Amino acid sequence: MFSTKDGLLKLALEDIWSLKLHEQVLPEFIRNLKKSLLEEKAVKDPVMVDERTLVVLDGMHRVVALRELAYSYIPCCLIDYMLPAIQLGAWYRVVTGGMSISDIVKLTRASFKELKLTDVNTDNVDKMVNEGQGISAFNSSNSAWLITTGKKLNHKEEYDLIYRVEEKLRARNLKISYQTESDARAIIINDKSATSMIVPTLTKEDVLHFSLKGEVFAPKATRHVFPTRILGVNVPLELLKGEKLKLDDANGKLQTSLSNRRLVKLPGGQIFEGRRYEEPLYIFES
Repeated sequence: MFSTKDGLLKLALEDIWSLKLHEQVLPEFIRNLKKSLLEEKAVKDPVMVDERTLVVLDGMHRVVALRELAYSYIPCCLIDYMLPAIQLGAWYRVVTGGMSISDIVKLTRASFKELKLTDVNTDNVDKMVNEGQGISAFNSSNSAWLITTGKKLNHKEEYDLIYRVEEKLRARNLKISYQTESDARAIIINDKSATSMIVPTLTKEDVLHFSLKGEVFAPKATRHVFPTRILGVNVPLELLKGEKLKLDDANGKLQTSLSNRRLVKLPGGQIFEGRRYEEPLYIFES
């Protein structure tokens, strides 16, 4: 158990089948992750989980990869999801690969007759999407198009439709990367050929409501920002099998292992193992 100014973080192994997912996973990520796990023979970082509901907030791919590899336990950082310090952002989609925003708009109109795309002011387009005036928008350095539909959709249905648009763009060999809101804005300013796809920010109530019903959002629907994260636990896969060790015994071994390692704090904004974290990090040194 680790105390922070915003509450407690509890590190523990959990039954992997007791966890509830809130997002779909990307098959290519799963293939690469399974290969990486088997090569490293350890899970480096815990998944972030709401302690009350066991809804996975961050780490869906690790859960699915370990399930497919037939492991029984998974390291979790258990938190109180309703803490105000835990915030939700969005993953803007940045589209590159040689197609202009006007051609992307034409392709979307031709492919999705139920969608209407309207030329709008670039200064207000983020606000318009998050106020519910549209389900999404395309934005470039000098142009913005609000995407609307005649039907009333809930947030899960909106993200299902957004993902269908993504897939249509990928089918044209366009590359889509997932960026924070600020990084996406910087990219389209510096790269005149790039187009950002603005998406709505969900609420915690959205996440819990659908996941507890057994429904999941399209991939990359949420970007959680936590008051802090714990990384570098490096739990051996052997400890996660569940064949010879009961969960309590496995947790005892994990506690003993971690008590002998030094915990180092890094400030927010760090790039750690190729990923940028906005929140401060606590890292177990090997």
